[in-house]
Amino acid sequence: MDLPRNINTGALPDFEWRRVTVKGIWDHAHSVLIGPRVKDNEGGYNLVTPLKRPDASTIIVDRGFVKKDRAEAARDNSDPETRIDGEVEVTGMLRLQPKSNSFTPDNQPEKGLWYWPDIPQLVEHAGGSNAGVQPVLVEALDHRDIAQHLADMKRGVPIGRPPKVDLRNEHTTYAVIWFVLLSYKTPS
Repeated sequence: MDLPRNINTGALPDFEWRRVTVKGIWDHAHSVLIGPRVKDNEGGYNLVTPLKRPDASTIIVDRGFVKKDRAEAARDNSDPETRIDGEVEVTGMLRLQPKSNSFTPDNQPEKGLWYWPDIPQLVEHAGGSNAGVQPVLVEALDHRDIAQHLADMKRGVPIGRPPKVDLRNEHTTYAVIWFVLLSYKTPS
């Protein structure tokens, strides 16, 4: 699904986890590193960058995981090997505001410290509504095979989320619990 030019943010809850495709130019000046995070036993950060869509609003894109030793170069788009200029096309999942837990520190944007993707803070950091930035978060999907995935991670290319949604299925556990409970007899 392509996103419309201006997104009705009131309708976003009906579209969470929907696969979307967006085109635009990365606003590297407002990229942030969120973390620390761990992926495939490697420490690093998630790279979040506003995407300026032509003739449309700017949105926030979680581009994925970047190893710690390559994170600043990825954020600044300064590595000639992985530098991205010009228009890009991103396929991702629409997301609502992720929740932080009681152990997650508050973000400190003025110090460049980001621990979780607080969408309103990211929008303000990217220029706010006056700059045409909408409170819309897209998590980029990773369609690479495992060999390319590992090679790109080593080079400092952001690795998005897997293109699937895992729903917990606890039906077997519930069935066992009920059978155990039913096996006990009440005293007469």
